[in-house]
Amino acid sequence: MQYAEQENPSSDGPTAQVSSVRVLIVEDSRRLRDSLSLGLRRLGFAVDVAADGEEGLWQAESNAYDVIVLDLMLPKMDGLTDLRRLR
Repeated sequence: MQYAEQENPSSDGPTAQVSSVRVLIVEDSRRLRDSLSLGLRRLGFAVDVAADGEEGLWQAESNAYDVIVLDLMLPKMDGLTDLRRLR
């Protein structure tokens, strides 16, 4: 992961800003998916989300991601099947 430490004039110390790291979150729980996405975006990550295994597999095959956060128990296709197909 690449990040640059920069001084934030409005705080007491340095903050890490993540640049050009793409993350895919595949999670069926809307609450968890939204909170992970919001937190990662606030840190500077570029985030895409999918709500089920089929959508997650399609997104992962269609885009280049640095990180995939993959739930195991998903509707339509489980996370382990997604993982096997991506390998």
